[in-house]
Amino acid sequence: MFSVPRTPFDFEFTIFNVPVVVNGTFWITAALLSWQISDGDPSRLLMAMICIFISLLTHELGHALANMAYGYTSQIVLYYLGGFATGNHMPQLKRLVVVLAGPCAGFTLLLITYLTTRILVSQGIEIHPLLGFGISILFYVNLVWNVLNLLPLFPLDGGQAVQALFLYFNPRRGAVYAALSSFLFAIPILIAAIQFQFPFVAVYAALFGYQSFQEYQDRQRRGF
Repeated sequence: MFSVPRTPFDFEFTIFNVPVVVNGTFWITAALLSWQISDGDPSRLLMAMICIFISLLTHELGHALANMAYGYTSQIVLYYLGGFATGNHMPQLKRLVVVLAGPCAGFTLLLITYLTTRILVSQGIEIHPLLGFGISILFYVNLVWNVLNLLPLFPLDGGQAVQALFLYFNPRRGAVYAALSSFLFAIPILIAAIQFQFPFVAVYAALFGYQSFQEYQDRQRRGF
C-alpha cells in the first residue's frame, strides 16, 4: 500500500483501537464536493463535510475491524482520493471478507440513516432543515460511494474482491487474470459513464482501466 505525504494540517485519533490519520488533503476534496451541494451556505457546507467524513470513516472502519477480527493490525488513512485501511498478507478468502467488509459497513450506515428517518417521520417529529440536509447527504454519499466501490475495477473494493477470488483458485496466474479482468470491465463502464454523463465515473474508469492494462502487460512480461 502506498504512503500519503504528510501535511501540516494532518490530525490523528484512535477509534475502536484503530489509529486514524486524516490527511490535510482530505478536507480540500471534501470542501470541493460539499460546495457543489451546499449552494455556498456555510452551515450546509460544514454539515456536508462532516457527513462525508463520517461516511468514509465508516467504510474504512469496516475494513480495519475485519482485519482486527482476524488478528491483524490496521490503520486508516483518509486523503484526497478517499481513504484506505492498511492491510496484511493473509489467505485469499480472509482477504475477500476484509475487502467486502468496507461496503457492508457503509450500507449498514445507509440502512441506519434510512430507518432513523422513517422512525422520526412516523412519530411526527419535525426534523430541522439542516439536520434533514445532513441526513440526505449521509444517505446519498453512502449509497454512491459504496456502490462505486463494488465496481470490479482495481484498486476499488470490487476489483480487489475479484483479484482475491482469482488468486484463491489460481495462486500463480490469478493476479494476471485479475488485471486483465479489471481492464476489460473498465471498457463498458467507461462507455456507460460517458453515455449517461457521469464524468467522475468516466475519469476513474479510464484511469483504473489504464493502470490495470499496464499491470497486465507487466505481469505478462514477468510470467506471473
